Amino acid sequence: MGCLRQLHTALTDEIEHLRAVTVAEVGAPVSLTYGGQLQMPVDSVAYIAELGRIIAERTDFPPGTVNIITAADHGIGAQLTADPRVDLVSFTGSTATGRAVMAAAGGRRTGAAASTSSRR
Repeated sequence: MGCLRQLHTALTDEIEHLRAVTVAEVGAPVSLTYGGQLQMPVDSVAYIAELGRIIAERTDFPPGTVNIITAADHGIGAQLTADPRVDLVSFTGSTATGRAVMAAAGGRRTGAAASTSSRR
């Protein structure tokens, strides 16, 4: 989880620059960059790193049972979703992404967790 902690530190160090870019390029009001548009995604990186650490250090899950994968490559998610050895997929994405995940799973999932937005 060291890489995620490094990423969180780098994002935190660059937050004001990222805020300026978000305002300039996207046209978001500065006030939005203190919430869901910028601050929350940066904070979630630290949460993911801590979640992995807690699972590894404080539970009896066998190694490899819980894997936290962060990738911009949608092919990785598609492979995991379609793999019959994977029992649960959790993702963050749009409603369209959620529909694609469920379609790829082919109704064989015993569990699913999702955090979606209304963006399409």
